[in-house]
Amino acid sequence: MRHYRIGQTVPHNGGQIVAAQLGRVAWYILVTAPQQEFAVSAWLTRSGAVECWLPTEEAWRRVRGPRRKLSYLRRLAPGYVFLAVDHAPLWHVIRDGSLGRIRGVVCQDGEPLEVPEAALARMRRVPARIAEIRERARQERIIRPGDRAEIATGPLAGWTVDVARLDRGIAHFVLPLLGGREASAPVEALVKQAVA
Repeated sequence: MRHYRIGQTVPHNGGQIVAAQLGRVAWYILVTAPQQEFAVSAWLTRSGAVECWLPTEEAWRRVRGPRRKLSYLRRLAPGYVFLAVDHAPLWHVIRDGSLGRIRGVVCQDGEPLEVPEAALARMRRVPARIAEIRERARQERIIRPGDRAEIATGPLAGWTVDVARLDRGIAHFVLPLLGGREASAPVEALVKQAVA
């Protein structure tokens, strides 16, 4: 099997991005221009790639207007696209045809690095693991009745209280030093204390 370096001139068949049949699917990592990952993925898919993949996760961003959010796909590996081909890639055709969107291919010792299928399978699980870790952290921060929390803002800042009940985003608790008087604070003003 021959490997081609980006920029190496080799004969090709009418602008196709692949040449000789490999008999298997091979994965490579392409380096893209900034903010061009989705455009590169779409172009490669139209140009004969078996598959293109870039790790993403769903995220939200604010837009103008009261409490408006839009979902979008956040890139987890900005500047990289994973390319699967079943033919030997013609790297110079890929580079020239991308109109500057592809800057190169990840190489080892001057040869394009083929990513093993097992490594790619592990990388595909990363977005789900990141989402799981973030959800676990979010759950740990949620204030519930019976939790011990420190008041971070407001006139009672610095006090540690036991949350008695919650009502529409307001935490209610008893202040024993003030004669057992009940007080309240927004849940956002509380920081949950770790259980010892």
